[in-house]
Amino acid sequence: MKGKAVKEALSSFTASSSIVPFPEVTLLKKAAPLLLAAAMLLLCSTSLCAATNYDLVLHGNYSSDCLYDLILLNDSTAVAVGVTSLPDNRRDDMLFLWVNSSHGVIKALSWGSSSSIATKGIEYAWSVAKHPSGDIIVGGESRYGYYYSVTLRLKPNGDIVYAKRWLVNSSISGVSAVATLPDGDIVVFGGVRISDSHRTYIARFSGDLSDMKWGIILQKGKSDCFSAAAVDVDEDCLYLAFSSNGTTYAAYDFGTFVKMNLTDGSIIWCKTLDRINDWACHAILYRAVVPVDDGFIAVGDNQNSRNITAVRINSDGSLGWIEEYSIVEDGSPYYTYSYDATLHNSLCYILGGTEVSVEGAFRPVPFIFYIDPSCGACSPLAQGFFIRYVTSTMSFYPWGGLELSSTGKYWFCGCATPGSLHNCTLDIECTRHPWHDQLIMVDCQWVKVSNASITPEDADPSLYQLSELPLESVDISSADACMVYPSTSVTFWYNLPMGWNLISLPVSPSPSGAITLDDLLEGFEGSYVAFTWNSSTRKYVDVNALEPSRGYWLYLSDSFIARVRGTPMYNLTLDLQAGWNMVGSIYGKDATASDSNIYPDFFTWSSDKEDYVERSSLPEGYGAWILAYKPTTVQLT
Repeated sequence: MKGKAVKEALSSFTASSSIVPFPEVTLLKKAAPLLLAAAMLLLCSTSLCAATNYDLVLHGNYSSDCLYDLILLNDSTAVAVGVTSLPDNRRDDMLFLWVNSSHGVIKALSWGSSSSIATKGIEYAWSVAKHPSGDIIVGGESRYGYYYSVTLRLKPNGDIVYAKRWLVNSSISGVSAVATLPDGDIVVFGGVRISDSHRTYIARFSGDLSDMKWGIILQKGKSDCFSAAAVDVDEDCLYLAFSSNGTTYAAYDFGTFVKMNLTDGSIIWCKTLDRINDWACHAILYRAVVPVDDGFIAVGDNQNSRNITAVRINSDGSLGWIEEYSIVEDGSPYYTYSYDATLHNSLCYILGGTEVSVEGAFRPVPFIFYIDPSCGACSPLAQGFFIRYVTSTMSFYPWGGLELSSTGKYWFCGCATPGSLHNCTLDIECTRHPWHDQLIMVDCQWVKVSNASITPEDADPSLYQLSELPLESVDISSADACMVYPSTSVTFWYNLPMGWNLISLPVSPSPSGAITLDDLLEGFEGSYVAFTWNSSTRKYVDVNALEPSRGYWLYLSDSFIARVRGTPMYNLTLDLQAGWNMVGSIYGKDATASDSNIYPDFFTWSSDKEDYVERSSLPEGYGAWILAYKPTTVQLT
């Protein structure tokens, strides 16, 4: 109990406690002069969410987990890959996640090594591809002393066919992207560091990685790696887009593009997008390459104008067109960034990100729009998704894996801190800048080529382990619903308004099973106090700690975002006294209770209505009243 504000609140509370603030069976009796407010709850920190009419797949574990790439195995199953700190709070392991079309988690696996040394035991999965056999090919890196390139081949059920790692020319390296060919061969794209310079390597292997058919190293400038690449099987070639990292050119870099023979790895042409007049300073960071008829489209970000830029390059290396795209809200443009692109039904779909004004502050917003590959004209509207944030530190970023199913649904993956998922529609405007007319394609003279020496070795199974992660699914019926991919310990967030809040713990804090008010409200500068209801004595009791299964009135002198970490409570057994009982919630879903000895609904508090609300189910994190006709035991599920 802190300060004068709490004493005044306590005085008001105890003065009204003879009129116990719980709802009557006659439905909803107000709590005398008390102003009560329920917490507006955020989604769990480890969750998958589906936006209405879309399959939007996200994974995050309190800002430490992320998904980087995704493929559709078919219209009903997607596989996403990334990084996780599970199980058992290991530093970083590769994450493989199978999700079905109804948004349920089929399987979740982690693969990696464990070490107490800070530079060891770190694995990332950056890319995933579907093999003609139906197997799944994953590319990434392992930081175990050295940086190793890593490629895994998994059966559709998650069984490992092989896990290989290698150095390139005895130097540290990593796989950034993988592609599979109709004959079963695998192409890997990655980075290698030689003599303190970053270079690009590309290699074509047999499907079992036993035979490297060719491998080359490309060096553009002093220290530049490719930004994006793609295979065009119909043209028997592959395309690469290079961007400057700022060490090569002081003023600009519109991009360098390479076309290579897929059969032998030879370079067909190397072109640079150059300016005619020395007056424009721009640099384009490329994120995706999309093969189209007679050429490809490279999508990236103009680092000067902060707009998404798409460049059409013809198969002979000539320039087709260049366009820029910006998001406009109420006539005001916003910076935009690209993350991925894909071709679907002869249109090029682009996954982008921006920051728009949401509830009085600028928040990250992923969005999707499409362009016509022949001319670059774009769709008039973009579909956007945003997290309804409550603090400026919360974020929602896509990473890639943009896929469209045959039914027209979008899939992509990324990472997000907790929030409530919503849809938004954004105006998108195509703009063309004068400097586009000052660009031409010229032969590139500064890309050096050398041979790559690669010998894949089996990743030691005693060092690298495959683990199955715990799963729990709940039904999804709206854009705000979640299915839960939990760990043994998760973080739950509250957005608590000033005044009285009726809350509960949907997790069991470790190790004691309770959390003190001081810990729950760590960092809160104001005054606070909490009470719970004793159903036996029919009196309120002030508390200094909270535990699962109970409901609590929590008073705050100011609004605050609180969090609690612990083991998820997926069900609860409640021993109820005759009369009113203040109960807690479970984790991951709205809880229900069915028993002939209780009134069928829960009563929570609405701060908007300043009144009780009767509910057929109890949202996670909320506290509620249950009326029992006689002593009984009920299950919350």
